[in-house]
Amino acid sequence: MSYLFFALASPVLMALGNITQKVVVSDDKVHGGVFAGAYGILVALLTLPFALISDKLMVQMFSPSVILVLLLMSVLYAFAMWGFFTAMKHVPISEITLLESTTPLWVLFGSVLFLGESLTWNKFIGVLFLIAGLFVTFRYKGVKRWSGYHTLGLVSGALYAGAYMTDKYLLDYLPTLSYQVLSFGLPSILILGYFYKRAKELKYFFVDKRARNIVLSSAFVGGGYYTLFKAYQLSGEISLVNPIYETKSLWVVLMGIVFLKEKDFLRRKIIGMILAIIGVLLVS
Repeated sequence: MSYLFFALASPVLMALGNITQKVVVSDDKVHGGVFAGAYGILVALLTLPFALISDKLMVQMFSPSVILVLLLMSVLYAFAMWGFFTAMKHVPISEITLLESTTPLWVLFGSVLFLGESLTWNKFIGVLFLIAGLFVTFRYKGVKRWSGYHTLGLVSGALYAGAYMTDKYLLDYLPTLSYQVLSFGLPSILILGYFYKRAKELKYFFVDKRARNIVLSSAFVGGGYYTLFKAYQLSGEISLVNPIYETKSLWVVLMGIVFLKEKDFLRRKIIGMILAIIGVLLVS
């Protein structure tokens, strides 16, 4: 099967996952950190049977350096997930998705500072487009749109970037599905361990529509990651897949209009999203 099918499916599934996540965390009884832990565990559990079948959950003997990177990955993802879902609880989904789209900006900074990669004109101009997208979206005359939760969402993007850099290293030692189990499961265990005093709130995810929505969000995101990785595998070139995947932001805006009725400042948000996507493509 062509990589294009998987590449087109991935941003749609991820957008559906973000929309259903927003529905769950908007509930006053749901804590952002507890949701992050519960959602991550569910993704790991939903992925586990496929990992057992296809990978036989192969785990190679780890060197001390690999174990340290695995721990670093878990901590980075734990903080990123907590920050992202806490911000999502208080910020419109279209805005939090735009902030998430700045992750390649942080990857660029990290690769230049820590991996010795070069800063090209394409990357520099891409950064300017990303900044312009944020400016257009959040700069309103007489209206203060930026809040502490927006800052938290932006910081979460930086933490996700750090985690993605550890992904690149660790995927040399684990098959994709097996690693997906660990990359969702381990950070989620850390989060739930930290918020152990709120463990009783997990019951809210097993009643009425909440249970359905959290399972749906986990299934959509798990499917989104699988189709993304599959598209990478079939195409052999990340540059063929990433431009398609970055359309997720626009899918989220459209779905936010349809399902969540998020129509405030719509023109600015769409322009900001388009500028940000152009920036991401140039940076990538």
